Amino acid sequence: MAAIETTLAYFPVIFTKFDGDQTIQDIDDYWAQIERVHRRKELFVSINWMKRHSRELALVKHMGECVKRNDAGTRANCACTAMITDSLGFRFLLSSMFLVHPLPVPYIVSPSTLDAIKFCRTEAAKRGLVLPERLGSPWPDAP
Repeated sequence: MAAIETTLAYFPVIFTKFDGDQTIQDIDDYWAQIERVHRRKELFVSINWMKRHSRELALVKHMGECVKRNDAGTRANCACTAMITDSLGFRFLLSSMFLVHPLPVPYIVSPSTLDAIKFCRTEAAKRGLVLPERLGSPWPDAP
């Protein structure tokens, strides 16, 4: 099982599950896939389930650098991002971090997939993107 699993099967919704101790290579592989999506120049939304994630400072810093490096592509092609975690503490940490270093697109840190999808549907519509009517997490154990 990969520590970061991404599926484009529901495009224009990109689902990603972070589950385990990610490595720099995992993060680079994830961003290489997102960069390929950016090159398509098609609007999408991103829903990320933070099931288990590494708290190692070097990895957090590297992820931040990747977010900055991909800022232009994200602004142009991503209508919004939703992060799902059932950890109240982690939701607070992410929300606090994004106050200091905001994401380049509208975002939510949510306790459930349903809330994430509702948010993405609203934000996508603002950019003229219609999401599939029947939509749910590809992972049955997602909150």
